[in-house]
Order: sequence, then C-alpha cells, then structure tokens
Amino acid sequence: MSALGHVEDDGSSARWSGTGRPLTDAEQRMRVSRTDVWVPIGAAVYRLSLPFAQICELERSMGTGVGRIFGQLALDPNEQNAPPRGLLEHVVALMRLSILGGGVGVKDGDVFRVSPIQAQQVAEALSFGPVDHLWRLARHISDAVQMGRPATPEEIAAFTIPANPIPIIPAWALEYRS
Repeated sequence: MSALGHVEDDGSSARWSGTGRPLTDAEQRMRVSRTDVWVPIGAAVYRLSLPFAQICELERSMGTGVGRIFGQLALDPNEQNAPPRGLLEHVVALMRLSILGGGVGVKDGDVFRVSPIQAQQVAEALSFGPVDHLWRLARHISDAVQMGRPATPEEIAAFTIPANPIPIIPAWALEYRS
C-alpha cells in the first residue's frame, strides 16, 4: 500500500485515503488508463507491457527509435508499401521485451514471474506461428503503449502509487485453460 493509502471514490471525486488529498489530473489518468495488455499465448496468459527500460532496450537493439518501430507496425502488410525486411526481427524483439516488461503470467490458475529465458522462448514460439497473428499482437501492444486502454473496475479499485508490485490479475486469466 502506498503512503497515500488507497483511493476512495464517492462517485463525484476521488481522494487518497491516507491524506484526503484529491487525485491530481495525472493520477486520475493513470488510474483509469492502462498501458499493459493480457494475452493468451499457448497454455498460459501473459501480461505484456513496455515500460521505459524495455523501450530503451528495444531502441538500442534495433538501432532505431520506438517511433519508427511503431510507425512500421502501422503499415498494412497487404499494401504495396510492404514493411521493411527487418520488421519481423523488430516484432519478435518487441514481443520478447513486452513479455519481460509485463513480468507475470498465469497458467492453470497459478501466477508466475516471467524470466528473461521464458520471455525469449515464448517470443520465439510466437515467431513460428502465423505472421499475421504476430503482427496483430505487436500492433495491440503498440496501441496500448501509445494510447492506453481503459482500466477494468478491478484495476481502478486497486490503484496505488507506486504501483502494486504484482499487477491485478484479470479473473478470466485465472480461469483460462488452453
């Protein structure tokens, strides 16, 4: 729990329970918008996220900025302006780093931490599947990082600063069986 406490929301305003201070505009945006996604991959559900450290590593390893990488994802692979040949390598690196950045997975109801080796193995397994699936998944992550997604009621209720060390696991992920 943060020193500010948890958020109390009476429907008209949200306040920190520890201090009674109203949430700032930035805190309110963080509370209702998320930049992670939960995706079933194989027999598990993984949280995919690209925090700052993973974005920096992606830029270093690909030798280009995240804006260019995300811009390439926006291209339609069926158009004449096909993506550059190196893009698949970018997408697999994006998958590995977002799995690692998400940090957790759920298999048969059990939550586990994702290691760098597991992240690499899952990303490589994805690369053997249909390229269109990999492309769409990378775009989904890119969209979440750039524009966010609405937080679920569970995530809003559990909002703290700093963030919880283990994210709120969606109920459907705990029940997922491949």
